[in-house]
Amino acid sequence: MTITDKKNLWILLVTVFVSNIGSYLVIPILAVYLEQVGGMSVTAVGSLFAVMGLLQLAGSAASGATANRIGPKQTLLFALALRVVGFPLCLFKDAPILIWGGCCLIWLGSGMYVPTSKSVISALATNTSSAKYLALRSSAANSGVVIGPALGILLSPLLGNAGLFSTAAAFFMIAFAANSIIRLPVMPDEHVSRADFLGWRRVLYATGARALLLMSATSYACLAIFEIVVPIFGVRHVTANAPQLAFILNATIVSLFQGFVAFRIERLIGAYDGPIALLFLALSCFVISNSSENPWLFSFGVVIFSFGEVLLFLAIDVRTSRLPGSITNAFAVVTSVGMLGGALGTQIFSALFDRMAPFDFWMTASAINVLVAAVAFWSLRAHR
Repeated sequence: MTITDKKNLWILLVTVFVSNIGSYLVIPILAVYLEQVGGMSVTAVGSLFAVMGLLQLAGSAASGATANRIGPKQTLLFALALRVVGFPLCLFKDAPILIWGGCCLIWLGSGMYVPTSKSVISALATNTSSAKYLALRSSAANSGVVIGPALGILLSPLLGNAGLFSTAAAFFMIAFAANSIIRLPVMPDEHVSRADFLGWRRVLYATGARALLLMSATSYACLAIFEIVVPIFGVRHVTANAPQLAFILNATIVSLFQGFVAFRIERLIGAYDGPIALLFLALSCFVISNSSENPWLFSFGVVIFSFGEVLLFLAIDVRTSRLPGSITNAFAVVTSVGMLGGALGTQIFSALFDRMAPFDFWMTASAINVLVAAVAFWSLRAHR
């Protein structure tokens, strides 16, 4: 790995950190903002998040072809520019179409940025260091998630919603400027459509790919619970600052635990990594089901979720980096399937939460994670 490659890697890591500060100034309160300021029901919020998830899926699916066509740097810059525009649009509370448009641009940009940045990191790092740099990327992202909500709590009384959304856009302008100095090769391909199609097929038919895709879809669906249901449940049944506290606690645990897992991931990858992580998520849902008016138990549930999240997402990233063919296509496929699971999860879980008692909802979510863990274990064990 050259000095230039290392420089580019660290610029990417800093960019992920800065952009997540901007995102998580707003994301912890977004569902609450849409419900209380935008006047939406929880089901309507879930519908919007589902549409956002589908656009995120579209961005992820297109990221491989876009990076091959115009280059990874230009793809990263375009994805960041979408979010610079998206956050201010969300402030037009009297124009629902602009709120929808702003949210959709934010998620579309995220869909393009995440797999592209991961594939660039995997390509620049050596085989022996890719897991470490992917873990550092996750740590940088979650460090931003720690600072973003905390900064949001401090700035919200001073700036209000307009200030928070505008500040988020400003952070993405900084990230855009940092990415603009990265030097990455353009990878033109006159037959990009056929190449990408064949690359997707190769990924889908790779050994163990179906279990990997199932874990990816479930992981994003569970993130939908964390981003939509947990904030609204927390405000209604735990404490007013529950959304920010949950995101801060989650990101802190993830950041601290990430390094430990990263340097042991080779020993953890096997038939048990994903299923064990899913059982952590199931246990977290069970704990949160009993946390009404109990911030400590609510926080404990978030901690359990966080441990499961670390193991699940890092295992998915490392497995994806080892799939055959183009790294860009591999991350595009796995992330796309994950985002499709997230889009379905937002719609299904938000509708269930709107119609079920909180305890019944959390127990249902726990049972779903146990079922998926069993299926993933059987599939992974069959390919050992």
